Amino acid sequence: MSFGAKDAKARHKVQDYDYIMDEEIEFVQTLQMEGPVKKRCEEYNTLYCTVIQSEPELTESEKKKMTIEETQKSLPIYPFRQDLLDAIEAHQVLIVEGETGSGKTTQLPQYLYHAGYCNDGKKVGCTQPRRVAAMSVAARVAEELNFKLGAEVGYSIRFEDCTSERTKLKYMTDGMLLREFLGNLTWPAIVTHMLTHLDSVLIIDEAHERTLHTDILFGLVKDIARFRPDLKLLISSATLDAEKFSEVFHAELLDISHLSYVSGGTEADYLEAAVVSALQIHVTQPPGDVLIFLTGQEEIESASEMLQERTKGLGSKISELIVAPIYANLPSDMQTKIFDPTPPGARKIVIATNIAETSLTIDGIKYVIDPGFAKQNSYNARTGMESLVVTPISKASANQRAGRAGRVSAGKCFRLYTAWAYKNELEENTIPEGSDWFYLFPRIMVPSVIIDYVGNFSDIFKTVLIDSKNEFGKCGFAA
Repeated sequence: MSFGAKDAKARHKVQDYDYIMDEEIEFVQTLQMEGPVKKRCEEYNTLYCTVIQSEPELTESEKKKMTIEETQKSLPIYPFRQDLLDAIEAHQVLIVEGETGSGKTTQLPQYLYHAGYCNDGKKVGCTQPRRVAAMSVAARVAEELNFKLGAEVGYSIRFEDCTSERTKLKYMTDGMLLREFLGNLTWPAIVTHMLTHLDSVLIIDEAHERTLHTDILFGLVKDIARFRPDLKLLISSATLDAEKFSEVFHAELLDISHLSYVSGGTEADYLEAAVVSALQIHVTQPPGDVLIFLTGQEEIESASEMLQERTKGLGSKISELIVAPIYANLPSDMQTKIFDPTPPGARKIVIATNIAETSLTIDGIKYVIDPGFAKQNSYNARTGMESLVVTPISKASANQRAGRAGRVSAGKCFRLYTAWAYKNELEENTIPEGSDWFYLFPRIMVPSVIIDYVGNFSDIFKTVLIDSKNEFGKCGFAA
């Protein structure tokens, strides 16, 4: 664990870790029987006659609680619980950096809840870059706290508000939080709204994704924090360049280390290679579910059909293969199937876009197949239009994908590109949507407040226009 921006370079070195299994505890039940031994013990009143009562049988709810507690204690964030709370108490703004699977998204709000940050009507808000992530994380946290979803723990996404007056922990998309801010139309109204807002802690999660909404939120909350000294602001990320953000927010940082597993290969037709790799894993590798990263709905549907057709040709002796796709346009009831437990003896293959890179937790994943591509929103200055373009991912995204295989147990990541390509051809970080921000800005949601943005956000341009080399750009120039 490191504390402070000065340790940033050292924290990015690759380290080896040992996988630690949960300790097994054996319970011994001793039955007391009538007889001479008991009589002699009563006669001499000796201390050696302590009787161990048999343990009562646990109920299903108690067993579930024990399982949840064991899972929580096994997360890399758990040993740093008190350090995190101490740092949050001491600093208004804090950068929390930890690898994928460390437990930041689900555990940090719970630590704050138990520490009293939700007392007296206060709330803890946590943003997510995607709808599915906000919904699934809220459901998981509600389950761990034994609350009904929509009561003490809820979520807010576009066209759906699953919260109530009792809600203490609120997950929401970054777009929803931005709409809440911009709905006040003027900068004074935004400040007034935040001065009376009930949030005691605001967590901007998955900050490394650098969406346009998140980048604008950085500028908003940085200025708002000056008017709300009691508001705690946490910037949480898996692969954030913490030193640069520490400079922008003048904030301390905490680093939580975690293990990810990688292996490599090279293929030209990555869709075909991904399907073949998945079938090879199914036939040759030990039990464990598979996660395949593809670029969009068309590729996901094609891969699903290919897997289902080719599985039929493997024969009846091969164990059952369950194909579970997920993409934005898939109905909600179909999306949730990726979270269903895999039946004994079967293997589940989840096919997803980069939505599964970060906060979307899918239990049982032991194998990750990474072709190395993703779709990114790009502005074409010649046509004056935005479009989704298939581009190579960054090293940061590659590391996040590999981390999906190391959340619950040791796993493997099959990269369908060479080690040389990883080292020499991939960018260090994903180019943020904010690179095109100068062109997109006039169309952002509430045009009437734009003048207030420019006049009052002292650092919004520096915050938004951080390029792929983590250097500050200037408004009006490509970052």
